Amino acid sequence: MIRNERGSTFGYFLAALLGALLGGMLVVTVLNKEQKQTEAAPPLPINSTASLPRSTDTGTVTEAVKRIGPAVVSIDTRVVRPRSDIPEFFREFFGDESAPMPQEGKGSGVIIDARRGYVLTNAHVIKDAREIKVTLPDKRQFTGKVVGQDVQSDLAVVRIPANNLPEAKLSKAAPPPIGSWVVAIGNPFGFANTVTVGVVSATERDISPQGGPTLQRLIQTDAAINPGNSGGPLVNLDGEVVGINTAILSVAQGIGFAISSQHAHEVAQQLIERGKVVRPWIGVSYMPVTQEFKEYFDLPTTEGVVVRDVIEGSPAARAGVRRGDLIVEIDRKQIKEADDLKNEILKRKVGDTVSLLIYRGKESKVIKLRTAEMPQNLR
Repeated sequence: MIRNERGSTFGYFLAALLGALLGGMLVVTVLNKEQKQTEAAPPLPINSTASLPRSTDTGTVTEAVKRIGPAVVSIDTRVVRPRSDIPEFFREFFGDESAPMPQEGKGSGVIIDARRGYVLTNAHVIKDAREIKVTLPDKRQFTGKVVGQDVQSDLAVVRIPANNLPEAKLSKAAPPPIGSWVVAIGNPFGFANTVTVGVVSATERDISPQGGPTLQRLIQTDAAINPGNSGGPLVNLDGEVVGINTAILSVAQGIGFAISSQHAHEVAQQLIERGKVVRPWIGVSYMPVTQEFKEYFDLPTTEGVVVRDVIEGSPAARAGVRRGDLIVEIDRKQIKEADDLKNEILKRKVGDTVSLLIYRGKESKVIKLRTAEMPQNLR
């Protein structure tokens, strides 16, 4: 609130300017996240030279949109941020400096269970939200309640108290082949039910959004997606959801990423059943082996990973894994890259026994341990 009448016009101008600046900064970050004044992190424009072949004419795209469109929703959030997030120059124009600053965000989602009212979206869309409003294409609006969210996968499930809902089909198959046509539907910049078309540019992509965990095995697409599309579906021409749009590369055009529907389905089921995602864990941090590291510690190989730290009380600590150990195999599968160990562990269930082949100096040994549930504070 502006403190005096004389400064009110200037104050409103500064408020608008600040909103634009904050929004701009959020969109320009390496991989944009969608909260606060249209925070977003989904894919960008389609290659303008691309043309649809006869087998995928506009009629086929239209049919896909007809099937999926009614289940794509707009998500509006209200978040309260501390005044400390506002640049000092602007603070005097916003009234009580001790009061928090309300901000709004826009995103997308898709209804995956009509009977129970479950909506799948990105975790960053609803992060820290005090209020969640879900609007359907038929203009019905409901207050959403978070069922569960998982920062590691950037997925969340929201429930709405509604009847007679449409429902999208979530594909449980592997991602479409590279070159397959896909359709993105969402609410970029608040323009509801926007449809864009592109192709699957690549699969199995790993990215590291700014300030967030590494997202793995994503679908890369050039379908035009912008801030506000986060959480919306990427669909094939049969109208099946094959991905959940989640990130864009802000320094380029036509490079965006979606979480595969196969992975999204697994995460959504756990969020619905448990309110969280249970992941196996052994309790070590590690780093790749460089040639210099190998020579300094007189290691037998540059393959594998070196244990940097062992968390006290973890399965690895109880089994005798030590800092400096070189892990070269897990269950007789060779570890060639740093992510190999993590990916192999994630394939197991909590309580499974795994065997690690390690080198301690030049001496090799096998250590067996049982995986445990990853602690909540490490997710």
